[in-house]
Amino acid sequence: HDTTIRESDMVSLKEGNWINDSIVAFWLEYLQREICGEDKGILFVSPAMSQIIKLGEKNDIDYNLNAIGAWRNDYLFLPVNNNESKELQGGSHWSLLVYSRFDNAWYHYDSLEGANTNPALKLVERLNMYLEFEKFQYLLTQLVHSKMIIIAVEPFCYHMLIILQK
Repeated sequence: HDTTIRESDMVSLKEGNWINDSIVAFWLEYLQREICGEDKGILFVSPAMSQIIKLGEKNDIDYNLNAIGAWRNDYLFLPVNNNESKELQGGSHWSLLVYSRFDNAWYHYDSLEGANTNPALKLVERLNMYLEFEKFQYLLTQLVHSKMIIIAVEPFCYHMLIILQK
C-alpha cells in the first residue's frame, strides 16, 4: 500500500481519540485495492484528494479528477472533513459523501446531525462542475445514529461496500 501508518497514527485508534487522515487514507486504500479492485466501478477518494477538491484551485479540479479516474466509476466515496486549512491536516469530524451514478444523486452520511453539511455541499458543488453527470444532482443527508459514535468513515464505507456488492 502507498499509505504510511506511523505509531503516532495508531494512537488515534484508541478509544477517546480522533481518527486522523492517515488512518482514513489507509482504510480507503485497503478497501479500494483489497476489496474492490480496479474494475468494479467504485472509487474511494483519499482524504487528501477530497481536501484538494474542496479547497484547492478550481482550475486544478479537472486535472485531479482525471488523475484518479473519477469519470469511469459508478460510485464515488469521499471522506468529508470540517478542516478548512489548505496546508494542514486536521479537522474534528469525519462524514461520508457518496455519489451514485445510477441514482444521479449525492448522499451524505453524517453521525453528528449534519455537522459536515457545508463541507459536503462545497464538495458537491465543485464536483458537479467537472464530472459529466446527467442534469440535476441533489444531496440527501442521512443522519447516522448509533450508541457507539465511533462511526467514522472506515466502518461505514465497508458496510456500504458490502451493500453495493450484493
